[in-house]
Amino acid sequence: DEDEHAHEHEDEHAEAGDDHDHVHGFNEHVWYDPHTIEHFAEALQEELDELIPEAADQVAAGTQGVLDEIAALEGRLDVIASDHEGEAAFFTEPVGGYFAEAAGLEDATTDGFAEAVEHGEDVAPAVLNKAIKSIESGEVSVLVANAQTGGAETSRVIEVAESNDVPVIEFTETIPDGESYFGWMNANADALEGALG
Repeated sequence: DEDEHAHEHEDEHAEAGDDHDHVHGFNEHVWYDPHTIEHFAEALQEELDELIPEAADQVAAGTQGVLDEIAALEGRLDVIASDHEGEAAFFTEPVGGYFAEAAGLEDATTDGFAEAVEHGEDVAPAVLNKAIKSIESGEVSVLVANAQTGGAETSRVIEVAESNDVPVIEFTETIPDGESYFGWMNANADALEGALG
């Protein structure tokens, strides 16, 4: 299931000893991981086939439609990755971490920054200072902020990014009203692609 897949993602990075491929700590925003959605759709099809076998053809057609949309989204992320592999993103919160990883981006978030913001805690002054220096250094290609939350530290790093010509994009934690999942994710891909140029 999604939760298990997310844990597998974290375990893979822990085993590799590379804690900068991901936003640090467990990232529960698994709906930003196209592979998770793919596995969920397949698992849901299996479950529905057992519960309503008479609708198997309908369920298979619906599942295939979802898988086709995922393949198209993954194709877009692969193109971004081929153009921007290894460039770095700074996350004010873990939102979109899986998505950016699928687009080939490295995680340049300062240890402790995103976790503090996500939990509504103050970012330690030393951590904030290190984050600012990281953004000012030119190593960050894009700053990804959570559109639904904020705070003084988030505003500060956004201000630093903008004054250093680092593009800032916003991802939401939840699907916008009236939007479809794939409309939402493709809009996020548009934003990421546009920011990276």
